[in-house]
Amino acid sequence: MAAPVSSMRAARGRAGRRPARIRVLDIELCEPLVSLHGLAGYDAAHLLVRSHGVPVGYVHVDLDNGVCGSDAIRTAIIMKLGTDPSSLVRNEPFRFDGPWPSLTVAVCTRSRPDDLAECLRYLDQLDYPDLELLVIDNAPDDDANALVCSEWARVRRVVEPRPGLSWARNRAVLEARGEILAFTDDDVRVDRDWAREIIMPFVQDDGVGAVAGLGVPLELETPAQLLFEEYGGASGGFTRIHMQGGPEWGVRGMWHYGLMAPHGSGANMAFRRSVFDTVALFDTALGAGTVTNGGEDTEMLFRVLAHGFGMVYEPRAIIRHRHRLEYEGVERQISGWGSGMYSFLTRSVLAFPRAWWVIGLLGARNFGHLVRRVVQPGSAPRRLVLTELAGAVTGPARYVRARSAAREIERCFGPQSHQHSP
Repeated sequence: MAAPVSSMRAARGRAGRRPARIRVLDIELCEPLVSLHGLAGYDAAHLLVRSHGVPVGYVHVDLDNGVCGSDAIRTAIIMKLGTDPSSLVRNEPFRFDGPWPSLTVAVCTRSRPDDLAECLRYLDQLDYPDLELLVIDNAPDDDANALVCSEWARVRRVVEPRPGLSWARNRAVLEARGEILAFTDDDVRVDRDWAREIIMPFVQDDGVGAVAGLGVPLELETPAQLLFEEYGGASGGFTRIHMQGGPEWGVRGMWHYGLMAPHGSGANMAFRRSVFDTVALFDTALGAGTVTNGGEDTEMLFRVLAHGFGMVYEPRAIIRHRHRLEYEGVERQISGWGSGMYSFLTRSVLAFPRAWWVIGLLGARNFGHLVRRVVQPGSAPRRLVLTELAGAVTGPARYVRARSAAREIERCFGPQSHQHSP
């Protein structure tokens, strides 16, 4: 999960009145531990510990005059991960000799050309034998994204005029040419092995319909970014999880999925494209660009399981997410966690009416968890928890409004259809 709350708060406290800055770096255990220099201006280091490239955990290390000493790193690993670094050198990379399935990576974006350019720079460096890069330009205000895409020979840009993230995701489903469709966001930098790692569960098991991966912070340079990581960040943990849907999945599966829901993120998820023939497209009343402001990714992963496919959370598939720089952006995102979650639950009650009671229990359990975070001093930034609670309370009504808005958009633009470009 994210770095411990106590570590983040300690770093903020040490900084006094000056906002803390924490340098985010990787440590590879297959290489000798060395001191890290050149970190002047930072208060601590947030280290992603990896073995053969596989993430095994975080450690948080104080800096001494801009230096992160090797002994301090070793001590932090022993204290946090409970063992000497040498014993963590394991996790040989997966081996696969067969033909790799074709992969489309879709970036759904709107009016953020600078972010898009940096995202595409990392995607273009992926080592994958059959890769399509697809940019869905959602209701663009100008040609800035078109100019960015023109700089990359293997990037295909498709305009989706209907505003809203789920409309853009559905356009990606309709336009993708790969057997596997992976989604990421324009504020993400993918890891060097991301494509192969997010594909691997599909080639290991034909029954897997969806895969979600690990999100780690790209940087922790502002108080807002530190606050977001303290609240929970984008991480789903370092343990691989495999869930299998099926006719017997039923309410027990819905309950277990509710416990697993934090392990899925729209910025790092992939689907066997053929599953959409069974589960249908994303719900256009959910997601950014609607009043629900989220939930479309969680709902789709839930629906894949409900229709009998397997789902894997694979922490080897790593993305680096640039958290919001300002507090207002973090607050909007956390509010969307609440409204999106309870919009998703509302949608699920309508789609699976026989399971209304277990979905209701999921909602009650999650709401109780948020209330406990409010009343337990020091468990989380209280203002953000209250923001998420407020979003949760409004979620059901927002979903009803968003469904009406989605119908109006379809009346104005017509239904989506294939528009393959050359």
